[in-house]
Amino acid sequence: MTKRQRAIFTALRFEGASYQDLAERHGLSVEEVQGELACALSWLSRAVYGHWWQRWWPW
Repeated sequence: MTKRQRAIFTALRFEGASYQDLAERHGLSVEEVQGELACALSWLSRAVYGHWWQRWWPW
C-alpha cells in the first residue's frame, strides 16, 4: 500500500474526513480518492485473505 493510499484510508476510516476534503488535501478529484481507497481495500483484503482464487481453491 502506498503512503497516499494509507493516508486516505486512515483519514476516511478513523478521522471521519470526507472524500471532498481528501481530494482538496491531496490535489486529486473525488473519483481519484475513491480509486485510491479501492486500491487500499484491495491490498488489505489480499494481505488478510490472499488472492481471490486462493479462497476458492485452497490447494
